[in-house]
Amino acid sequence: SAWRPKLKTTPHRKLFFQRYSFEFLIVDTGAAIYTRIYAGHRDIKAEVVMKVVALVSGGKDSCYNMMQCVAEGHQIVALANLRPQGKDELDSYMFQTVGHDAIDLYAEAMGLPLYRHTIQGGSVQVAMDYTPDDADEVEDLFILLRKIKEDVEIEAVSVGAILSDYQRVRVENVCSRLGLTALGYLWRRDQRELLQEMIDCQVHAILIKVAALGLDPDKHLGQTLQQIYPHMLKMNDRFGLNVCGEGGEYETFTLDCPLFRKRIVVDSYEKVVHSADPIASVAYLKFPKMHLEDKSKDSPEELTARLTGLSLKTGEVMVQEAIDAVQLHVDVHIMEQKQQGASHTRLRPSTNKGPTVHDLVVMKKSHGAYTWLSVAVYKPEGSDNNRTIEDSAQLAMDTIKDTLAGSALSMADVAHVQLYVADMADFGTVNSRYRQYFTINPPSRVCVEGAFQTSGKVLQLDCCVWRPQTGGGGRRTMHVQGLSHWAPANIGPYSQATQVGETLFLAGQIPLCPCSMLIVEGGIIPQTRLSLSHVQRVLSAMCAGATLMNSRLLICYVTDIRYVHIAKAAWEQNLQGQENMGVDDGVVGGVETYVVVPALPRGALVEWHVTATADPTGWEVKRSSSSASGMELTLDCCYSTERRTAAVRISLGVPSPSQEECASLEEVIHTLVQKLSELLSACGMALQEILVIRVFYLPEVAEEQWLQTALEGGLSQDGGSAPALAFVPVSALEPGQVLTACCWAQGPVLPVTGET
Repeated sequence: SAWRPKLKTTPHRKLFFQRYSFEFLIVDTGAAIYTRIYAGHRDIKAEVVMKVVALVSGGKDSCYNMMQCVAEGHQIVALANLRPQGKDELDSYMFQTVGHDAIDLYAEAMGLPLYRHTIQGGSVQVAMDYTPDDADEVEDLFILLRKIKEDVEIEAVSVGAILSDYQRVRVENVCSRLGLTALGYLWRRDQRELLQEMIDCQVHAILIKVAALGLDPDKHLGQTLQQIYPHMLKMNDRFGLNVCGEGGEYETFTLDCPLFRKRIVVDSYEKVVHSADPIASVAYLKFPKMHLEDKSKDSPEELTARLTGLSLKTGEVMVQEAIDAVQLHVDVHIMEQKQQGASHTRLRPSTNKGPTVHDLVVMKKSHGAYTWLSVAVYKPEGSDNNRTIEDSAQLAMDTIKDTLAGSALSMADVAHVQLYVADMADFGTVNSRYRQYFTINPPSRVCVEGAFQTSGKVLQLDCCVWRPQTGGGGRRTMHVQGLSHWAPANIGPYSQATQVGETLFLAGQIPLCPCSMLIVEGGIIPQTRLSLSHVQRVLSAMCAGATLMNSRLLICYVTDIRYVHIAKAAWEQNLQGQENMGVDDGVVGGVETYVVVPALPRGALVEWHVTATADPTGWEVKRSSSSASGMELTLDCCYSTERRTAAVRISLGVPSPSQEECASLEEVIHTLVQKLSELLSACGMALQEILVIRVFYLPEVAEEQWLQTALEGGLSQDGGSAPALAFVPVSALEPGQVLTACCWAQGPVLPVTGET
């Protein structure tokens, strides 16, 4: 009775609710709540319709984003506008103010209440990150939206940003403080395609300001979108101008669109020249006289009905395009075949004595600018233990914070986190504690469920920490919190990607539909393709021109051994496709690891964890193979001698799947360490430069305590500082493998190079 969502009407909905019992998965994305309903074996999506206030400037972008909101089923209930005081236009980093004198007609044309506020602040906090400042113009937006929220029931804000991180960050900051969800469906859309789509969807807007080379006030002011479109394509090719005017090249005012109940007619206008620069003049239009004109009485009252027949791309269409953009040709019959299970070959030490298991295990390695910290929490011994998962999460986070403080580091220095939980059902509880330790620009994060049943481990957090004053370059993040058609918003306190120096740490990408934040339907094939599309989009957004070829280390998590074949085929085919198109010619791909885990967030079947570099050139690959105690050992390395960086994949397998015997753990580890040292030496690096060795192992093959003792003993013989060790028990590995490990070695960090 406390929560009564307004569900989209669907055929036979009443019959469904009468005949089936339901389990509701509530997904909190901020203010918006989405549900996925499981009715027996049937899966139905029900999306809550959000009440939206639209930020409008009068321009085409804010108008078309409103159309996108309506197309996604949301309800526009009010308009919001910020205007300058006593002038035609304000030199603002945030808001389009030219044409503000016609906004009242704009609201009347839509038949919606308009809330306005006069801008009092200026562009004070101009860095990429925003911290609230009473003197900044962003606080005027906060005041306006707060006022609207007091008067009208709203849950979301429509914002027409296409490419400006500056604007997006500030709108999301305000929305976060007010408990609202930002809806930015134009975010990072291809501008050529988007402008043509606006034209095709009957957005009738004219240019009211020009301010760029190639735009002539006498010729282009007053032109429609359709008239300026071919010229902007030429200017984009010739001078790199933004087709949609995202660089301030031009501003528009919308006279009509399908959402308008009346159209705006310009009776007279005046041209004002702001700067008569002979190369790039700046001028704008004023409208002394305008009026409204009734549209056809046949126009339907329902706004969604007015969009019928238009070529407007909805979230469903955009998701399908993202899926189709990823190559995947695979024999699906392979999935139906019974997969060969892993060998039961055991890795046994010469003695069963291992390290004492404590409730809390902390491993740390510092080298240069980096510190790697692994914290694992176990169930305390004793039947009277009452420690909850919430207590365990707080213990882990407090330990991380205190350990970092002991090295003059803080939580703000954490660049990337890998979170492993014993039960994915506990993720929400862990996340609620986790989020309390980060503010703006949180680290990127990967979350999976580990096969911790036999080890007694409750959760494990592995943190890559970067000390700014030690390393070269800077730290930046991509933390998109609004819903869009681009890629999933962060569904927790993490960023989509973090860059330190040249290294890009991507968050784990699962197959969420960006506009609804629900897992795409259809099984492993569409899930693989959509999630891989997210990887590509995040990479290219972080670093212009980046592709999957920028990946240096891939860890792909799946929930069924049969899915390994699908994921591997998708990755390899898309890498090959980029090579065939001449993308990153001569660039080598990174190393890959595929592991099977019990569960992933949201019930996803696949999750991609990518570590990449901004510049993919200058990397090489090496492979080393040997045997130890009757087992096959293979090491693959992707490295850059110049950057003193390397990613290594280690796989330990059996020659024959039927082999069932015990192998000497000490002999295997001794050979592994020796070959790893030799391989790194051949790459111009040293064993001491390894930050972490992440070991994926089968619980039935070896025990974690044995592996830890053997690896610590083998690595200590080198005489240098041993890397941190992270142990992750998994459900299965690739056929024939009994153990897989990934290493990341990092020498001195170089400054960021290339366009970012």
